[in-house]
Amino acid sequence: MKNFNLSRKFALILCLAMLFSLCACGSREETLSTDDSSEAHKQFFAMDTIMTVTAYGKGGDEGIAQVVEEITEMDNTLDPAVRNSEAFKINNAHGGATQVSEGILTMLKRAKEIYDDTDGALDLSTYPLSQLWGFIDLDVENHEEGNVPSEEQIQEKLKLLGFDSLTIEDQSVSLPNGTEISFGAVAKGYASDTAVETLRSRGIKSAIVSLGGNVQTLGDTKPDGSSWNVAVQDPNDPSGYLGLLEAGETAIITSGSYERYFEKDGVRYHHILDPKTGRPADTGLVSVTIVCSSGLTADALSTAMFVLGTDKATEYWRAHSDEFQMVMVTTDNQVLYTSGLSDKFTMIAKDYTASEIS
Repeated sequence: MKNFNLSRKFALILCLAMLFSLCACGSREETLSTDDSSEAHKQFFAMDTIMTVTAYGKGGDEGIAQVVEEITEMDNTLDPAVRNSEAFKINNAHGGATQVSEGILTMLKRAKEIYDDTDGALDLSTYPLSQLWGFIDLDVENHEEGNVPSEEQIQEKLKLLGFDSLTIEDQSVSLPNGTEISFGAVAKGYASDTAVETLRSRGIKSAIVSLGGNVQTLGDTKPDGSSWNVAVQDPNDPSGYLGLLEAGETAIITSGSYERYFEKDGVRYHHILDPKTGRPADTGLVSVTIVCSSGLTADALSTAMFVLGTDKATEYWRAHSDEFQMVMVTTDNQVLYTSGLSDKFTMIAKDYTASEIS
């Protein structure tokens, strides 16, 4: 999504250890060949990132074509920089109500629930702050761009936050005048949910969707009966893996501080902003991976838990351990994984100390 704020985000790239590796090359939309006639595989570009969908069984090509169409349409709908997109209309309603689609309602309702549950750690209305810091148009390959605003500028933008005042009534939503939102913290998670359900509706029983690192699987196993295996990128070595997650049908989504950042005067500023300070979240974390049945929830929680920090995120997980599991990586190379992953998560990288949270 051009000029789309992938708040949390950019997410860490999750590499599919047993299937394929993501790469940052290729044309805007490219169909990849395969020797297996029962496997359909397509790579395309949307939401400002490379996406890959692989489906197994009859009807895979048609299912994937529908997924690409739906995500492309969603891309245009959710980009606040695209005039007359739903996001643009919400942000420019001047406090009035905006009629929105069911998908927008779903994302906003879930985001608001997590906002309330986490004391505002997930706040979609940080969009003006992301603009102020220069993260919207930041070239992720050039870490010298970006802007370090003054405290006065930050305080002025903090006054515009208003996600707590989001009003949802039937098919309409409204925000305080001056409040602007971005769907970056939830869009790809919702897109992967939609992709999986689209494939399922076409009778496909086994598939894997990788939307710029947000990984979601369809089916408890791969076609050969083995588990899905997803490798999580090592925050300290982008070419390497932190560990391997064995998974059934689930979403595995990571938010990290090292993919989208810039440096000024020897200080690194990442894109995951703390809504309370208006500055990059300084919680001692470099990445949070969420394992959850819902891509939307996993996407939202990966940002919220990063902003909360280790202790509060652990407390939140203990109150919601039936809903998700997680892996947190700290700035001092601690890897903390929740007990539900004790037999699912295998460390690969060295120079880390791994501990289980129970």
